[in-house]
Amino acid sequence: MRTGQLIFFFFLLCISENLSAQYIFDNIKTKDGLSYKQVISILHDSEGYYWFGTLNGLNRFDGSTIKVFNKANKNTTGLPEDYVSSIAENTDGKLWLSTPAGVTVFNKWTQTFTNVAFENYAKPINVIKLIRNKHHVIWAFTYDEGLFWYNQQKQKFVHFAGDSILKNIGIFRLGIAEDTLRSGFWISTQQGLHFVDYEQSKIYNHAYNPKKWEVLNNHNITAVALDNEANLWYSDQTDQAIHHFDFRTKADKQWKELLKKPLIKLGDGANKLFVDSQGTLWISSWKYRSFYLKKGAKDIEQFEYAIADPNDLGYGFFYDCYEDTKGTVWVGTLNGVSRWRVSHSLENIIHIPSYKAYIDVEFASVNDIYLGENNDYWIAKEDGLFYLKNLQAPAERYVVSPTVLNKNEILSATLINKEVWCTTYLGLIAFNPATKQFRDISIPSIQASEAGQAYTQNKNRPFITKIFVSKGILPDKEEEANSLWLYSFRDGFYTYNLKTKNTKKYPVDAGPCTMIQQTKSGEMIACMEDGIWIFDRKLQKFRKIPADCLKDIFCHKIAEDKDGYLWVGTNKGLYQIDINGKCIFKMTTSDGLLMNSVSQLAFDQLNNLWLGTHSGILGYLNIKTKTYAVFDFNTRLPFHEYWANFRQNKKTGQFIITVFDEMLIINPQKLQNKEAIQKPIITDIQVFEKEMPFTEKDKLNLTYQQNYFTINFSSPDHRDNVALQYAYKLEGYDDNWIYCGRKLSASYTNVPGGDYQFLVKVIDNQGKRQEKTTTFTIYVKPPFWETWWFRSIMFVLFVAIMYWVWLLFRKRQEELKLIEEKERKILEFNKLLAESKLTALRTQMNPHFVFNCLNSIQECIVFEKYKEAQGYLQKFSRLMRLVLQNSDKNLVPLSQEIEMLKLYLELEKLRFTEKFTYELMYDTNEIDAETIEIPPMLLQPFVENALWHGLLPKKEDRKLLLSFRLSEDDILACVIEDNGIGRQKSYLLKKNQTVTKKHESKGIRITQDRLNLISLQHKQHARIEIIDKEDNDGNPTGTKVIIELAVG
Repeated sequence: MRTGQLIFFFFLLCISENLSAQYIFDNIKTKDGLSYKQVISILHDSEGYYWFGTLNGLNRFDGSTIKVFNKANKNTTGLPEDYVSSIAENTDGKLWLSTPAGVTVFNKWTQTFTNVAFENYAKPINVIKLIRNKHHVIWAFTYDEGLFWYNQQKQKFVHFAGDSILKNIGIFRLGIAEDTLRSGFWISTQQGLHFVDYEQSKIYNHAYNPKKWEVLNNHNITAVALDNEANLWYSDQTDQAIHHFDFRTKADKQWKELLKKPLIKLGDGANKLFVDSQGTLWISSWKYRSFYLKKGAKDIEQFEYAIADPNDLGYGFFYDCYEDTKGTVWVGTLNGVSRWRVSHSLENIIHIPSYKAYIDVEFASVNDIYLGENNDYWIAKEDGLFYLKNLQAPAERYVVSPTVLNKNEILSATLINKEVWCTTYLGLIAFNPATKQFRDISIPSIQASEAGQAYTQNKNRPFITKIFVSKGILPDKEEEANSLWLYSFRDGFYTYNLKTKNTKKYPVDAGPCTMIQQTKSGEMIACMEDGIWIFDRKLQKFRKIPADCLKDIFCHKIAEDKDGYLWVGTNKGLYQIDINGKCIFKMTTSDGLLMNSVSQLAFDQLNNLWLGTHSGILGYLNIKTKTYAVFDFNTRLPFHEYWANFRQNKKTGQFIITVFDEMLIINPQKLQNKEAIQKPIITDIQVFEKEMPFTEKDKLNLTYQQNYFTINFSSPDHRDNVALQYAYKLEGYDDNWIYCGRKLSASYTNVPGGDYQFLVKVIDNQGKRQEKTTTFTIYVKPPFWETWWFRSIMFVLFVAIMYWVWLLFRKRQEELKLIEEKERKILEFNKLLAESKLTALRTQMNPHFVFNCLNSIQECIVFEKYKEAQGYLQKFSRLMRLVLQNSDKNLVPLSQEIEMLKLYLELEKLRFTEKFTYELMYDTNEIDAETIEIPPMLLQPFVENALWHGLLPKKEDRKLLLSFRLSEDDILACVIEDNGIGRQKSYLLKKNQTVTKKHESKGIRITQDRLNLISLQHKQHARIEIIDKEDNDGNPTGTKVIIELAVG
């Protein structure tokens, strides 16, 4: 590579996904509680419930949970079939359901089904569609038996006059729509469109067309829908086109192509058409693909569908569509229910393609985003630098090398003088969009810091992590206009003059810098690892803001609100301080945060604070009300498990949140524009976990045996509005409102007899505070035992029982004392043994030894000593496996203990240049190491003490001897002998090292305790003897430790 210039490689990525404004769907599937994935019909009733008809029963959605009514749950007595093909609500609130075996009426409050008769029909009729028309009459459509309407006087369905022409003509179930303007129904059949005028009791078709409607022909019509202007959309399979007929102008527009690129023709037609309130036509086709045509658009577009994408339409084929009062479109598909919310704050999901990177995973994460003045995007990723001209444009990828993958990771991107300056692990580079070339940025006056060299892959260059352009900070305006601020990792800040190439250092005695910005008052502040630093413009140096609340805290991010206060995200929560360091507000998990490590902060245009955590939890804080809500977007990759970054587009107000290789485009304004919230619904009442039938209009009567009850409730907006919270109160029982957050139940126990009013309210703290309350009456019948005579009897009986219990206690007191004393001794002994095992295990392996071993392995890999690293890793792995394998065992074979000691000593020899030798001796004829068992990890503390405190302080000739011998009375002697400096000299050397001294004596004491417990428990010989070796002149020559155990 030539100095100052890098070879460039450019890839234009034609992203297949449509990056324009997307349809973002929320999906409800079987994993969410649906009884079956095929949802045939949808209804939103007058109480706020959503009802889904499936092939396996009726489903009720209350905004948070689904309740299923089917034969498997044994709660559908009277329901003729689990197949619910359509749902209609009558004026009394009851649901009418059509099934292949007729029509049934469902009472939602008593949860009972009642079948409805058809006049002159003894056998069940296959009803394919139910509609309650504008006159509140229920109409039943059949496939081959004609049309029926419900006669209130006869309490049964009767034939519509003249419906014989509708028999056996192949009515399409999904091709029926009411025309309220013309007081009739449009019916799609294999023999053309038919119009039923229910006011004039007439049926029009191609053979009888007095109105001369051109749409009445004898073609095979598969689907029909009406738009907001009562004009007709229909799918004609005969001419293979979708038609729009304008009744006013008589204009007939046709679309024979569902998609132009790639070309998809209508073919067999559409199975379902639906027009929403915005005039968009929704199309489900027999090709198992779904499409849409926006009002006024020329071309039909396709709904995206991918099995793994949770934000696509649930499937490319749908049965039913329903638009509620909020404009949310509910779609019943072959794979659950999909919802499209016009007010959804998630407006777009942009997938930046991932390519092979130095980290071998399926995706390359976004590290940083730079937003240009023209709403273009420079995206720093693990697999290169990407450019998006806008959210609809394809992405352009630029890499330093197509083969050396670690050169392609871009940590951050900043546009400087028509170049994109990039920070990388290889140093600072710049990309020229005009020439499509990278170049090295060499600044010799900035030396590589020792700490920075540990991270950078180019040891001769500084590790620059931050680039910043200031205004009004430097005294020389011309100097500042041509200068950048650069942060060199753990070295300090520099100004770099782009013209003169001169630099000036501004040292900061702190940890790494996580961000730098200028406040609204012009102050430049830096978020460092150990606090917040501000640049003193008079003294021209950085000083730390003395914030006591941020002491010993790792600071991640800072954000400034409209009042100039600083909000700091740390590893211990969220803090609000002023510019002088005074702590004003603190928020942690105890205050509602789901995680204390707040890694991302930003304010939206409404001065609301958005928070991101290391675990990917996204939160929204209203800083006025201090109300915190959590967002959980259902993304392709796990949003929960990732440290998400986000940026704000200050021009549009949108937030861009990165999740791996995706960018979520969120509009916070839509959180403020939410419609009025709906009243909460009391979903059910359970007495001793048994559901009670009830209606909100009537009083619920409970007996004295039913005064333990739970009231469940929800809001239809619960799933859509994460800021909704609830409060409830049982008037006459509760003195105050009980605020329960997002908990959806209230439980009461032992409620006295009387009349009560249960009130539940839902509270929306997003934007303007809203409250809606639902009231319900409960009566608890007083029990007979609340009379004075019964209470007197109970009192006497209670006294008698207490006296009897007292006598029993006196009688058994002595027995219990003896039993308790025995149990206490046994428990005390077992407790000591367990504590000894646990403490011994914790002290068996020095944590520093493990840490240093891992560092040594890493060092071998970095310096490409792969064979050494492999051998080191194998020994270390085997040692750890033995320790963990034997940690829960009381005894292990002596052979395993010897193997563990060998591995430990071999690893210690590899780690240190100060060599030592060791020898392990025992007579294999005398000792069978496979059958003799000893307590695990009993010898290792003494071997470690001999090595660290006896041998290593000695300059040369370090020897360690481990020997084992077995006496005739089956006493195993384990001898650990060294020729080190001895215990007395070691103590003198370490007398100022309190931790070391404590550790050494503690290991001996713990092992002695273990042997004492073994001796007490098994009545076996177990002891330790420590001998200080000396020469003839009394000089220490080492230490010998003898551990004796009975193994017979």
